[in-house]
Amino acid sequence: MSTLLSEARSSPLSGLARLRDHAAVVRALLDEFDRLAPVSPREAPVGRLACTIEQLQEEIERLGCRILECAAAMSTSPPLPAATTSVGPSRR
Repeated sequence: MSTLLSEARSSPLSGLARLRDHAAVVRALLDEFDRLAPVSPREAPVGRLACTIEQLQEEIERLGCRILECAAAMSTSPPLPAATTSVGPSRR
């Protein structure tokens, strides 16, 4: 498997942080696509829009891979220890 998966298995939280960072990249590209997308096909700014679409496709593919890797790491990582809570002050 990939190094990202082995990194995520060793520390699921860092894998999750990387996943959130990549999701932010995809959101930014979607914003750019929304800004460049034509209202009608006749108004299409072909060059820049085509580049944005290609980049968006690549980043969504990478995001999907990261989601799967993160999910796999989380399913194989040991559970976090349960927090111990007390209801009231202890009496001796």
